[in-house]
Amino acid sequence: MHDPRADFAHRGDPARMNLVPLQKRLLGQLAHLGLPIGNLSSQFFANVYLDVPDPHAKHQLRARHYVRYVDDFVFLHESAGWLNAVFADVTAFLPERLGLQINPRKTILQPIDLGVDFVGQVIKPWRRETRKRTRNEALGRIAATPATDLMQVANSCFGLLRPATASHHDRATLANGLRPRGHAVDAAFTKIYWGSASGVD
Repeated sequence: MHDPRADFAHRGDPARMNLVPLQKRLLGQLAHLGLPIGNLSSQFFANVYLDVPDPHAKHQLRARHYVRYVDDFVFLHESAGWLNAVFADVTAFLPERLGLQINPRKTILQPIDLGVDFVGQVIKPWRRETRKRTRNEALGRIAATPATDLMQVANSCFGLLRPATASHHDRATLANGLRPRGHAVDAAFTKIYWGSASGVD
């Protein structure tokens, strides 16, 4: 029940905070607005608050193919005209009902063959790939993690890559980054184990 705007531990370069837009910073909000990112309550309340568009999409827009995960959502349809009409509707609906704005830089109308970038995956009709940025962040985390925490972080990264049907190469790259640090990797590239040269008992 503390105030996360004042009672927090800051890790990393404080100057990088200036790169975050003001509307995305909890520190710049009034006391009655916002929740800290990563807090389980923020995920729960985001789903409660954002439940409003779901029945609107299903019953008013009659969308047959609509997916939402917290604040990311996708509409699929054969008609670009229908999708543009839905975009206009949602752009008006969200501010009116919830006081929210669509981010125009993250709103894309494109053929499904190019893939849908959704929740860390690029989903195509024939396969799923891990987003390149997600993969590169995982590799960076592995490289920067001390030996004592490496097993937990690496297994978490393998779990992040596993849902993608086309992730074998990414998992092999991750495994190759771990082997020189003394860890054994299972044959399917899904989990690491302590190795004799890992330096951790």
